[in-house]
Amino acid sequence: MTPDRPAPLQSIVKAAVVLALSTGAISCISMDAAANAPISTEWRHGPYRIGIEVDQMGGASRGNVNMPVLVLLDGEQYQHQLIQTATELRRSGQIGPILLASIKVAAAGDELRLARLRIFTTPVPSNDLPDRARREGAVVGEVAEFGAELSQRLDLALAGARADRGCFTLFGHSLAGHAALAIAMRQPTRWRGVVAASPSIWWGRQVLIREATRFRANGIGPALLLTVGELEQAQDSAAQYRVLDNAIAFEKAARPGFRSVEQKTLRGEDHQSSVAPALREALVRANRCWRG
Repeated sequence: MTPDRPAPLQSIVKAAVVLALSTGAISCISMDAAANAPISTEWRHGPYRIGIEVDQMGGASRGNVNMPVLVLLDGEQYQHQLIQTATELRRSGQIGPILLASIKVAAAGDELRLARLRIFTTPVPSNDLPDRARREGAVVGEVAEFGAELSQRLDLALAGARADRGCFTLFGHSLAGHAALAIAMRQPTRWRGVVAASPSIWWGRQVLIREATRFRANGIGPALLLTVGELEQAQDSAAQYRVLDNAIAFEKAARPGFRSVEQKTLRGEDHQSSVAPALREALVRANRCWRG
């Protein structure tokens, strides 16, 4: 459940999604046209309810100028933190108006864990699955289908918003970071930039590194930022769990296909605390549409 938020700025317009498991069809809810609110959308992926919730930050100050869009995977966990960070950056003048689209799965606990395994992972042979996923018989590897659904539903959710269609940024942390990288390689021209924070590159015996080696978009893929907390690198663990080593390996493999690739180590941060500075990086880069 999303925590209670502080009172929003007057310039924030909320487009709330209503999730309904009773139908698999797309539902659109038209909001107050006078407020220029976006349209919300909902859908179902297998047994899971997924929705998009859009927060419009300061759009009134830019009149008819279209705004960049930051798309947040794991919105059920990080939407509140994203909005707080964006509000702080807006007040300090570090970013201008921006649209924040949070992707939220209506689940919790083990149900949310299994949903994330299903929609955020790349397909791999069963012997490449983590032991727990194999023991549980978890459904995995549907990131391509989820990414296609996400792209379609974003267009619907933002149909009534002043969104800059050439300036979409995708953000994911941990397993959602794995998903962000996988989606970027499947939709290289859809995204202007991608931020993968502490991505689970280890998953599926580092299948993403193998995919990146084969990924050849001739530099037309999005700009890519990989962030890792300095304290995440566990030197005494198996090589596949060394987050920084994996990020560096992916960076090298991915360079030919992406417009630009940068790996950034966040000093003094661990797996969880690194989310906040990664969100700041994503907001600043998304706001300037990855220029400069």
